[in-house]
Amino acid sequence: MSASMRKGQLQLLHVLFAQAFSPALCEFLPVFLLVWGWLIGLTAGPGDFYMPMLFAAYSPLDAFLTLILLKTYRRRFLALFAMCLGLQKNCRSGRLHMIDSHFTVPSSIDA
Repeated sequence: MSASMRKGQLQLLHVLFAQAFSPALCEFLPVFLLVWGWLIGLTAGPGDFYMPMLFAAYSPLDAFLTLILLKTYRRRFLALFAMCLGLQKNCRSGRLHMIDSHFTVPSSIDA
């Protein structure tokens, strides 16, 4: 196996491990606290809005982990973020151009 293939496989392994443990944070922990929290003095009241928020955060967290842990996705995201802030006029691939704060695909590139 080549070095680049091995590096890519290790990145995927790290992403899969992170995605395997994200349900523990967003789904299992709130349910555990709801069911067993009374043993340690935690009770769920009407003001405890963190549980639905943690349940709702599972899908974005999963996507965010993929975006941050894969190097090519992370670089592209940071390049697009820099373009949105106006720090960089064109991205490396040259496929997106910033015109009047809107991103457009040049007509020479077929979709």
